[in-house]
Amino acid sequence: MWRSFIINAMNTQKHKMGITSKQNSTYQLVFVFIIMLVAFFDQIINLRDSLVIYDPNALNQDPTTLWAERLQRVKNDLPESGVVGYLSEMDYPGLSYDIIDSDEEFVMTQYMLTPLILDRGNPNYDLVIGNFVGKGPFNFEEVFGLQVVNEYGYGIYLLGPIE
Repeated sequence: MWRSFIINAMNTQKHKMGITSKQNSTYQLVFVFIIMLVAFFDQIINLRDSLVIYDPNALNQDPTTLWAERLQRVKNDLPESGVVGYLSEMDYPGLSYDIIDSDEEFVMTQYMLTPLILDRGNPNYDLVIGNFVGKGPFNFEEVFGLQVVNEYGYGIYLLGPIE
């Protein structure tokens, strides 16, 4: 008697689990479909927003490209290799500067002028690149013993010893 009761209970439980399992899989499919639908519409919204702000004229307006354009003229007046000095606002006494900005500008200048080596803060070369964006006029002759060989705009100078 107990045996038949247990077998009937197990069969009933299996039957219930089958129905429940089938219902669960339907709910799971509907839930996954809803998630995929929401994700699809989210991507459509992101694409629409990206197209609104997309500007094909601004493709080469990243800081590195702009810095390369800024240095192109001075690069033409420098040797292809060797060592030149590099001075910036941080080397000029009493001139305010931003340490992060100065570091980034030095690294980008070194990168753009490779294989030329820049000796930062050293005015004792025949050619010295000056990067001074602060308010001038700058007295390079008195402060560094250098004269302006050429001024390229945007605060970029080519300096050399006073003759």
